[in-house]
Amino acid sequence: MRTVLAVSVAVLLTGCSGPAPAPVITVTVAATSVSETPDENVITPSATPTPDTNERGNLPKKVGDQAVIVDGNGNEAVRLTVTKIQTHFKCTSSGAEKSKHGQFVAIWMDVQTTKAVDFNSDDSAVVPYFNTDDWQVIGLDGTTENDSDGNSDYCAKDSETLPTQIEGAKHYTGVVVVDTKYKHGHLALIQDYSDSGWEWDF
Repeated sequence: MRTVLAVSVAVLLTGCSGPAPAPVITVTVAATSVSETPDENVITPSATPTPDTNERGNLPKKVGDQAVIVDGNGNEAVRLTVTKIQTHFKCTSSGAEKSKHGQFVAIWMDVQTTKAVDFNSDDSAVVPYFNTDDWQVIGLDGTTENDSDGNSDYCAKDSETLPTQIEGAKHYTGVVVVDTKYKHGHLALIQDYSDSGWEWDF
């Protein structure tokens, strides 16, 4: 059995409505590659020191770190990994337009869901979104960009673009593109049911 060094963070999120339990976000940082066995990848939060959220309430992440969303019933719903961030991304779609704000930044992701993702279930279920609108681009001075969509909608080919909605028990790899004025900064992924999320530097 391989030894895996990992750090796990859990943040309780506020549900949209009703008394149902809210989803929980955890992040696992592995020192070595691991198998798909859940017990090897996800650690139950304990008294072990863990990374703190930043001043914006987000969990700082690095490319290659794995993040996990657990639904309100404690069931693992989503595993996601940002595998690459490309600045000055050159669009691959024939219908692409020139960047509106300065540059395209491509966020390549690996997303795997379980049956706990259910678009027709109760408030405890997780409904994950990873579109451009779900990302915030934040400058090095901490200012969040008002519009990071720009002309990013048709930048990447359909075959490369992550689906708009990812249903349960699916595994996808793909890209989300933002159009930003910032040359460097932070990329924050915020889900609809929470004011906090994860954050990567670029």
